[in-house]
Amino acid sequence: SILPDLVGLLTPEVIDNPHLVIAKVGIAVVTKKITSFIQEFKEKEKSGEIKTSGFKTDFPQQSFLEILKYINEKNPPEDKLKAIKSLFFKLIDKTSTEQDELLYYQLIEVCKDLTVEDLLILKADYQITTGKGVTIKDNELKTNNNAVWTIRIAEQVGHKIPELVRRREQNLVEQKLIYPRDGDNYHTSGGTFATTP
Repeated sequence: SILPDLVGLLTPEVIDNPHLVIAKVGIAVVTKKITSFIQEFKEKEKSGEIKTSGFKTDFPQQSFLEILKYINEKNPPEDKLKAIKSLFFKLIDKTSTEQDELLYYQLIEVCKDLTVEDLLILKADYQITTGKGVTIKDNELKTNNNAVWTIRIAEQVGHKIPELVRRREQNLVEQKLIYPRDGDNYHTSGGTFATTP
């Protein structure tokens, strides 16, 4: 937990200046996230899970630098950073191919434009369509009905509030991660619960 480190920064002169508090806390949080990312990289390198050379493209090096810059400039929420790091480590996995490098680089870029809520919705949809989520009837799994989709996604996410799913729907459509809907139904190529291919 970073909280004890943050409390240590709050000296009387810092507490009297709210802007200084925000700046010092922000720097501490970002520093902790960058340090954690680099430490995780070194651990995976030592265990042989990732490669650090022999890449087919410049995407691994470019992505590494862009992630450090992104953490520094945006200070993303921990769940979003976890998703980005997971994609990065897939990009540099010891078995990654040129196509993997391109794919995971692009997914990292998409992930940066998503909110934590968007990621939870996509994760829930994936869990449901792969049979690892809430139990739904087969006829519901093959539906393109928006009400069924939002209810089941909300159940899988855990908050059970379909309106929170609908709130993020437009961004997911704009990112072409889910199909747009027409009234209560999504335009799909086959009437399916899944996200876009």
